[in-house]
Amino acid sequence: MDRRTRKTQIAIRTALITQLKTRPLTKIRVATIIDQADISRSTFYLHYDDIYDCYNHMVAEAIDGLLAALTKTYPADSTASFEDLATASIHYVVTHRDLFSLITQSNNPRPLTQLKAQLVTKVLTFEHLSRENPQDYYDVVCSVNGVIGVLTEWLDRGNISQAELIVIVTNIISRI
Repeated sequence: MDRRTRKTQIAIRTALITQLKTRPLTKIRVATIIDQADISRSTFYLHYDDIYDCYNHMVAEAIDGLLAALTKTYPADSTASFEDLATASIHYVVTHRDLFSLITQSNNPRPLTQLKAQLVTKVLTFEHLSRENPQDYYDVVCSVNGVIGVLTEWLDRGNISQAELIVIVTNIISRI
């Protein structure tokens, strides 16, 4: 993807995120996005089919990026520290804070459900655990939901520093 295309997509997505802070996705019009992004209607439709397509691309990219950070930093053995994993994951979420806040606080549970399902699958794979073993599966489900819950609460309230959050999440992951 060339630089100009990426810059245009960022402008569109930034406009959409700004709009999502004040109104539901169903109430956002392409006209509002193109005005805010300072692009033509044809430019918008060159990149996306509609507002929903843009939103779905944004969410998918955010989830893919988080999963990539997870894959890159997941400890290779059981004696390794989870601090790098927590740090990279939290840093990624903070970098994309507006989008993750919208995902976690949205009335549409699908993106969050999708994120949780993909995280559970990744952790089961990394830990060589079976989805068919109820204890393994629900241990992972519990830990993923717990960490997502902590991140959601932190994004909403943000009453501790990022460094403190990393310590807390590292401790939670290490205990499980």
